[in-house]
Amino acid sequence: MNHSRGHEDVSFPEPIKPAKVAKATSSAWSTQSMVVIIVAIVAALAAEPLISSDPSGAEVSNGNVSQEPSRPIWEASCFWDVALILAFAAGAYGAKNFKINCKCKKEDVDDDVQHGSARQGVQKDQGTATGYNIHIDRHAKDGDILGAERWLEKMIQAGVQANTVSYNSVIHACARAGEVDRAERWLQQMLRANVEVNVISYNAVLDACAKAGNYQRAGGWLSRMLGSGVSANVVSYSTVIHACAKAGEVEAAEGWLEQMQVAGVPANSITYNSVISACARAWQIERAEHWLGRMRDAGVAPNVNTYTVLVDACAKAGDALGAETWVRRMQDAGVEGNVVSYSAVIDAFARVGDVTGAEKWLQRMLDTGIEANAQSYSATINACAKANDPGRAEHWLQKMYDAGLEVDVVSYSAVIDACSRSNDGPRALGVFKKMKANGVKPSIITYTSLARPFARQGDVGAVNDIYQEMKSQGFKMNDYFLNVYLVACASARPRNCAKAEQVFREAVADGVRLNEYVFTSLEKALGREGARILANEVGKPIEDIVRANLGSKNPSRVSAERPRRASRP
Repeated sequence: MNHSRGHEDVSFPEPIKPAKVAKATSSAWSTQSMVVIIVAIVAALAAEPLISSDPSGAEVSNGNVSQEPSRPIWEASCFWDVALILAFAAGAYGAKNFKINCKCKKEDVDDDVQHGSARQGVQKDQGTATGYNIHIDRHAKDGDILGAERWLEKMIQAGVQANTVSYNSVIHACARAGEVDRAERWLQQMLRANVEVNVISYNAVLDACAKAGNYQRAGGWLSRMLGSGVSANVVSYSTVIHACAKAGEVEAAEGWLEQMQVAGVPANSITYNSVISACARAWQIERAEHWLGRMRDAGVAPNVNTYTVLVDACAKAGDALGAETWVRRMQDAGVEGNVVSYSAVIDAFARVGDVTGAEKWLQRMLDTGIEANAQSYSATINACAKANDPGRAEHWLQKMYDAGLEVDVVSYSAVIDACSRSNDGPRALGVFKKMKANGVKPSIITYTSLARPFARQGDVGAVNDIYQEMKSQGFKMNDYFLNVYLVACASARPRNCAKAEQVFREAVADGVRLNEYVFTSLEKALGREGARILANEVGKPIEDIVRANLGSKNPSRVSAERPRRASRP
């Protein structure tokens, strides 16, 4: 890989700013020309004895002495001949120098324009490892991987020995951009060049692997690092452990923490929190609590992040009381909660539709002086929606506005869903209009929730109007909206069989994924036999679709197995 184009005249060019090219080259030209002209004058003066050998000043011409007084030297024609020749030479030299100075690569000129006066500090180190490293580091910090690589390649091509700092800067740039392959390639080249590879070099590659979510690759480099005799530090181990935790690999995370302790490297809160998080994400709360105890035994104080992952794990498992208990334990330990930990416990109650619990913890958060965020309010609104309480949902939506928070599509959709669950179509439509008036763009979930109460009432016209507006906003029908539309046709009195057949055919033609819920609604609209005949006509036999959905556990319709309930601490 070579992104550079070499210079013809200089091995380490210092690019000239375009705005200063004329000034710089003009100054160089005039200085050099004046030097040569002065030399010409001195040479002409030195030549005076050759044209006048009489001390009295009489000229000697063809052996005859003239009694006329001698002329000043600057009146001698040969003087001006010599001066003009040398001045011409000076001009030619200056022009050549101008041409040489302009032979800088386009990317170097651009680089100089971009970084401006920062280049002044490089002048004294030009052509040295320090000079190149300044360029490499500047591009690396700017996130310009190609620029950093280009200067490192120029450094190597110029015969300047690249050192550990040179390679580490490039590797860090690749790591920050998540370019694992490039980071690894430069580390391997570093090894081939017999440049000292230190813990910083390896940590950068470990970070790149972790950001890419490749815990196995990160573990492989850590093993290689240890095998090469480079001592890993807490950052090295924590990076790999965190990568394992994100991947849900509990045993791998625990294994590296055990190896870290055997190596005598003290773990910090980040290390322990990563392992606890891995256990919590795997719904293994008891295992997480075991590592919480190990953390305390090692003299590492649990912090708000430690408790928050446990609260969040209980929330996701539907264990609101467990989440609440962990918040209380956090407070008993003297650890102050933050917006994330409070939002997690609010979400725990919202998931089970406990409006009172969600509101209680939202108010407690506000009472402690912590400003609630959009997630806190949205979770409370969701609790109201699950409790079929659109009035309270709208109340918290207004509170959200009063707090100066940006109300997004999720919050509006939750309120509309609350109206939908209570079959209050007009109220849902009012919230929808308010949403659009405030410049919030609806999602397909919003449209589906809005159409649902009208569908239950058999108002095919209202559902169709919502569908047409949805299409005008660039949304296509999915299986959720198709099911709602068919429910509207089935609930109409009399049933709107013609519309149900039309919508179903259009959905199949548009590639909408079908499932057993769609066919159940189709059967209600057309009757069992009519639905089967239509399904066969469009090449979608009901039996095949139901069998396929049950076999694959279609995530859009078939409920996934819930994780086992998290144990309470």
